[in-house]
Amino acid sequence: MNMDDLSILGYYLRPSLSYKATTIAGRDEELQSLLEDGCSMSFTDFLKDSLNRVNDLQLESEDWSTRFAAGETDNIHQVMIAGEKADIALQLATAVRQKIMDAYTEIMRMQI
Repeated sequence: MNMDDLSILGYYLRPSLSYKATTIAGRDEELQSLLEDGCSMSFTDFLKDSLNRVNDLQLESEDWSTRFAAGETDNIHQVMIAGEKADIALQLATAVRQKIMDAYTEIMRMQI
């Protein structure tokens, strides 16, 4: 894999980070198409979309848990998988938020 395959508007993604972020949300094909076609999405839109995906996973997990508690399903495996996906996505979103806040703090400390 060369770095040209991972370039988005001149910024490079580390393969491990892009793989982890997309595997959690199940969006491997979507990221690959963005990398191949070029990205026309702004950073703000990307963050909003990512947070919406995390929210969708949280809602899906809640839905599975509610259905399991109501006796509508007995598939505990699917309930646990949905819960873990939501938990991992939330942990990743929190880590990304912390990195963004660290970068902002560092930029604010720079002297002009």
